[in-house]
Amino acid sequence: FFVTGVLYLLGIVIMIVSDIYNAPVWTVLFPAVVSIITAGAFYDMAADSFTIDVTPPEYHARVIGGASTAGQSIGSALATILPLWLLNVGGYRLVFTLAGVTGLTAFLFLTVKEPDVVKERTLSREAIAYTFTEKTVMLAVLIMFFRSFTVMKITAPLGGMFSFTVREVIGADISMVSTLGLVATLAGLPGSMLGGSFSDKYGHKKAFTIATIAFAGAGFLWTTIGQGAVTWFIIVAMASAFLERFWTGTVFAIMADSTPLAMSSTVYQMYMSWSWIGNIPSSVLIGYLLDINLTTTALVTSSMMVLPLILGNYIKPFEAGKASNI
Repeated sequence: FFVTGVLYLLGIVIMIVSDIYNAPVWTVLFPAVVSIITAGAFYDMAADSFTIDVTPPEYHARVIGGASTAGQSIGSALATILPLWLLNVGGYRLVFTLAGVTGLTAFLFLTVKEPDVVKERTLSREAIAYTFTEKTVMLAVLIMFFRSFTVMKITAPLGGMFSFTVREVIGADISMVSTLGLVATLAGLPGSMLGGSFSDKYGHKKAFTIATIAFAGAGFLWTTIGQGAVTWFIIVAMASAFLERFWTGTVFAIMADSTPLAMSSTVYQMYMSWSWIGNIPSSVLIGYLLDINLTTTALVTSSMMVLPLILGNYIKPFEAGKASNI
């Protein structure tokens, strides 16, 4: 958190004191942007690790699955609206400066109490060997990898090919695509919170199974969308966004359950990284499928939901409480 705050502060100072429109790109503007972006990555890792460390397993879905995904929805909705307005008001300097200012909240975490470094949290050769040979970790990695091939790639405004799908179906211009993306993002917000509460109340695996089947069903609805069917498209897109956030909350709860104490930040970020790694081949595949038609794309990606469903039911959480020996 300290490094995060320092990097944000460095980026802010460069943005404020420099004439970014006339200053050399590689010696002024580039370092400032890289500093702010790198700070975001540090913030992500620190926040994930801290959240997993302080959240009891019975609250994994509400905090990591619900609050985290809800925050993504709110942030993405604001990111759809604010940058264009800020650009008109104060240009790129204002956009990046405010991005840095929001990151200064990292310093607030320096005031909270960290969990004690007990035996279970100590990094050792045994911990490393155990973590990267443990069946649960391998299954969780595969779930996140195959998650990239599911129907969320065409239905989720927060990371996928949603905009390409919109243009494929209704031939919308850029402004319409942004508006529909915002509507779908906001529709997913209650799904995050409900998914987290439902999962913690009825069990993470049970909720994951139900959510996976429901989201796959929503994916098959995309096969019913005809060219130019704007109203039906909006209805299906909003329902899919709600169920995608609900489902993602249950997935993140499973990931938290699969994270060992000793290397919580490393392992949880590894799970997230494998989702991004999967985006590379899945984007090629889905780009090819969309070139055929939307119906084929929806059928294939909805059917792919069966892979994380099967793998998820073999996951065995590391501990019922947050203190068991490695």
